[in-house]
Amino acid sequence: MQRTGATAVLVEDDGEVIGAIAVRDELRPEAAEVVALLRRDGYHVAMLTGRQHGHRRCAGP
Repeated sequence: MQRTGATAVLVEDDGEVIGAIAVRDELRPEAAEVVALLRRDGYHVAMLTGRQHGHRRCAGP
């Protein structure tokens, strides 16, 4: 799941794990183009995240 940028969520019933689901944010289709334009114009673009490295890699370099 981490390679796809997903976060695992465990589902419990009365303290017993009965399932797991994965949730993730979707990047907007134009995000890569906007970042490229900003870089071309001389801006330094960075992504600040408290999540694991796998989440960041899914968003690009």
